[in-house]
Amino acid sequence: MSNSEQRDSWLNSSHWTLDADNLWNSISMDFIEKLPFSSGFDTILVIVDHLSKQAIFIPTHNTITSVELSHLFVIYVFSKHGILFYVTSNHGSKFVFHFFYSLGTALDMKLHFTSGYHLEANSQAEQTN
Repeated sequence: MSNSEQRDSWLNSSHWTLDADNLWNSISMDFIEKLPFSSGFDTILVIVDHLSKQAIFIPTHNTITSVELSHLFVIYVFSKHGILFYVTSNHGSKFVFHFFYSLGTALDMKLHFTSGYHLEANSQAEQTN
C-alpha cells in the first residue's frame, strides 16, 4: 500500500469523524510574538481545533497574564464551544497551572490540585484506577 493510500485509509477510518460533537474538543494554543505594534497589540494568540484545523486569532500583548488569558479563552473559546477535552500548549507547567487556575476562577469552579506525592488527597480516583 502506498503512502497516499495509507493516508486516505486512515482519514476515512472511524478514528477521524468530522462531526459537530468532536469539533473543538481538542485544541492547541500558542502565541505569535514580537510583532510590530498594531492598534496597541504586538502578539497574537492562536487557538487551533485539532480536528477541523479551524483557527481563532486573538490580538493581545506580550505581557499577557494568566488571568487575562483565561478571560480571552472564556470569551473566544468557552462561550462558543463549551468545555474541552484536551488543551495542548508548549508553555511550561507553571504557566499552564496558572492558566487553569485563572480559568477555574473565571468560571467559578472549585479546583483542587494534588501531587503524585500526596495520593490520599485524590483517593477516590486512585482507587478507581
